[in-house]
Amino acid sequence: MKINQFNWYMALLFTAVLALAGCKSDSNGGSDNGSGGDVGGDVIQQDGDGDGVVDLEDNCPFASNPGQTDTDGDGIGDVCDTDADGDGDGVDDTLDNCPTVSNPDQNDIDNDGTGDACDPDMDGDTVENSADNCPTVSNPGQGDRDGDGTGDACDTDADGDGVDDKVDNGDGTFTSISSSEGGDNCPLEPNADQADSDGDGTGDACEDVNDPDGDGIATGDNCPLTFNPDQTDTDGDGFGDACDTDVDGDGVLNDVDNCPETANADQADTDGDGVGDACDLVDDSTYACAVSGEQFVPLLAPESSASDTSSGCLICSVANLGNLVDDDLTNATTLRLELNVAGYVAARVVDSSRIYPANNVVGVAVSDPENALSVDLLESITIATYLNGEVQESNVDFSVLGLDLNGQLGDTEVAFLTLQTSLTFNGIEIRNGALADVLSDLNVHAMCASPTDIL
Repeated sequence: MKINQFNWYMALLFTAVLALAGCKSDSNGGSDNGSGGDVGGDVIQQDGDGDGVVDLEDNCPFASNPGQTDTDGDGIGDVCDTDADGDGDGVDDTLDNCPTVSNPDQNDIDNDGTGDACDPDMDGDTVENSADNCPTVSNPGQGDRDGDGTGDACDTDADGDGVDDKVDNGDGTFTSISSSEGGDNCPLEPNADQADSDGDGTGDACEDVNDPDGDGIATGDNCPLTFNPDQTDTDGDGFGDACDTDVDGDGVLNDVDNCPETANADQADTDGDGVGDACDLVDDSTYACAVSGEQFVPLLAPESSASDTSSGCLICSVANLGNLVDDDLTNATTLRLELNVAGYVAARVVDSSRIYPANNVVGVAVSDPENALSVDLLESITIATYLNGEVQESNVDFSVLGLDLNGQLGDTEVAFLTLQTSLTFNGIEIRNGALADVLSDLNVHAMCASPTDIL
């Protein structure tokens, strides 16, 4: 009896094993859908989106992406990645100044809104990085005194004599080293021996013993210790303006004189703007450029001159350049951009008579020669300030430009674009040109600035 019971158990176990060996698992819960009696075979894995990648290995199982592209490497394919950080640098695309190039530091040397990692001209000097001999320091002139391929602006030994004149801070900036700190005592003239016979910190190689200020005037210099090759002496008192504490000779010292270059002993200032009546052009309505209640003066000839500074545009020109610096603010210089791919048409005005203070607002009066100004045209405009040919600041984002359509110049179609400055300047440039432009002419009536700080 016990043997028969044991044989029955063994038969039952053997039957169960055979049944399990023949089982088939598939996406239909084991049903063969009427396809036949064969229930054996391999396990079939799911591919819900039908892209040829099974769900267990698919980085976007609910969206077809056979290429499985995952730019930021976070395990989620680009087609279904919702973290809005395509380059995976930790900065959301909406805020990233290089959304397709990883740059977690978001460095932007020229502050143009495009990060250095993807900016073809990171220092904003109009020379592209690939050709710029100082790609991180603005140097539009590309001066290279020792011809070593590194521009003077970022060459720690500009004259190539083996004695450093500046130190590389490692962050794209350079700091000059004075001779008292062990720097080159003639940074622009090779003098490896650093000879300095009179011990004044200036090497013999760049010092004329008969011309201590090095201005080329060895005899009769009206400022013997101050560089002034032009020897300008406004009040004719024998002391050059460069070293005269009262340039205009009106008895009021320069640092408190509200017209330091025009004699005005009474210091009259009718409009109270800090500029004396004797030299304040804004008292004459012909010269008034106003915005937000502040008064500015246009940069006019003969102190100021205009030049065409266009670059890289295919078909462009500047018409009536002289209108930009004459005293008729109703006429205009026209920046003509007939066909452009990546360049710009531009004009610059430089005032050789003064340096404008840092806390200023630059104003440029513009209009469309054909129609009312459009947002598209205004967004293609860049305003920049210069100091002795070197770019200081620029604005490429129209949203932070002031816009006044209240007819500042007696014409409701004239806009007054403003740029708040924080650095000194003596030149203003306006550029017209986006990535691709066709037939986008621009009239420029005047460039204005305040002769005093605006606090």
